[in-house]
Amino acid sequence: MTAIEWDRAGERLFETGIDHGILFLGPANADYSYTQGYAWNGLLSVEQAVSGGEAEALYFDGDKYLDYIQNEDYAANISAYGAPLEFDACEGVQALYSGLNVGNQRRIPFGFSYRTLIGNDTEGVRHAYKLHLVYNAMVTPSARSYTTISDSPQPMLKSWSVVSTPPPVTSTIKKYKRTAHIEIDSRYAWPDGLQTIEQVLRGDASNPPRMPTQKLVIDWLQD
Repeated sequence: MTAIEWDRAGERLFETGIDHGILFLGPANADYSYTQGYAWNGLLSVEQAVSGGEAEALYFDGDKYLDYIQNEDYAANISAYGAPLEFDACEGVQALYSGLNVGNQRRIPFGFSYRTLIGNDTEGVRHAYKLHLVYNAMVTPSARSYTTISDSPQPMLKSWSVVSTPPPVTSTIKKYKRTAHIEIDSRYAWPDGLQTIEQVLRGDASNPPRMPTQKLVIDWLQD
């Protein structure tokens, strides 16, 4: 056994940044393996949150005997300067003809992925990263203000509130609760499996980008 040692070189870790955003649309299969992927340029932030998860105290004969944690769901707030054109349908905007759009239509669900960076004191922000996969998401756009152009024009910042419904649990992950959010840490994940997942997400000359099912993600990361 060794004594605890603080602040060793390479162990001063921090998380920062976001990149490689991808929007995935359907038609989605029953397990939400979206088959169409689009680069999300201008993505500024994804503020992850939790919907639910409040503690509820239970009492018996006047004594507290349990803190019951309610079910949680993935929620987030996305901020960006823009979004892929295909994201319009997720906001309830449908094209009647080329260049003619109508709003207040049915919003369609989608999947998306993004990376968050992990830095340390020796390699900076490129030490490692976490790959996030979000399934079956729906958005509510925030209010938008169009203002006159001044001598210091500022691009409009758009944001969307995100809620999600977890896909059905497969036999592979039945011991876990259903979840709409998977997080893969490049420091610990099996490298070959992570490389396969990223290649599927990006696509290549022979295969279009797609979002793999949760079962496939888990199977590929079993080293």
